[in-house]
Amino acid sequence: MKKFMYCCIAILALALAYHFGATSAQGQTGSMVSGISVAGTVNGGMIVVMTPNGDCYQVTYSAASNITSVPYYMGNFWGSAPVQTNPQTLGQIKAKYR
Repeated sequence: MKKFMYCCIAILALALAYHFGATSAQGQTGSMVSGISVAGTVNGGMIVVMTPNGDCYQVTYSAASNITSVPYYMGNFWGSAPVQTNPQTLGQIKAKYR
């Protein structure tokens, strides 16, 4: 009987939390992050972050002195224009590399 009471209390607590506006967790920044890369050692390293529009930023940090650099804009991953290509047949490609 005691276990049943605990189960009922747990279900009631979940229902109340949902009723009073439990929402999903959200980040505190204005823009979302598409990708992140971390490289370094115990003493420091580098973090590269890419935003959804393709902008890449780099931050270096040092654990020993607790210093973090200002984010540095590295450029846009997607570039400014599409890459120009020329369609070729398999025979043309083989002749080019022979």
